[in-house]
Amino acid sequence: MNDGKRLGNGRELGNENALDPAKAMAEATRIARTVGRRVRWTGWVWLVIAVATPLFFLGTSTDWLERPARFWVAIAFMVVTGALAVAAVRREARGEVEDRRATRIDGPVTWAYVAVVLTMVVLDAAFDTSGAPPWFVVGALATAVPPLVGAWRILVR
Repeated sequence: MNDGKRLGNGRELGNENALDPAKAMAEATRIARTVGRRVRWTGWVWLVIAVATPLFFLGTSTDWLERPARFWVAIAFMVVTGALAVAAVRREARGEVEDRRATRIDGPVTWAYVAVVLTMVVLDAAFDTSGAPPWFVVGALATAVPPLVGAWRILVR
């Protein structure tokens, strides 16, 4: 009985025999692989953020680098975050199937990351960090913790 329903690839369901168990399993496996690739992409993004954020704080807010190098560290960070933002918006606009587990992980990790980064921004503005005091180095490294946790929970399944 054909009631006009279509499979994800546009083929019509013609009758009960059109999708035998082997084809159904193959289609389910294909969808699982596709979703898995998308989930891994999110994990890799979190890993890039985990590496880039401490480098940004240590590279731009301390005197470890000369002034021109600090400028280029800031520019590189803006380019990386801008590219990730554009890619994320494009992926979100597609409205594709997402993994439930990754979606549950993504929200808390994002909020924890924002909280740690905003704390570091306030501390950086309030105190002299040019000599790279130990508390600032620890704080800069702490900005990597939420994204590392997110990457680990997504990539290590």
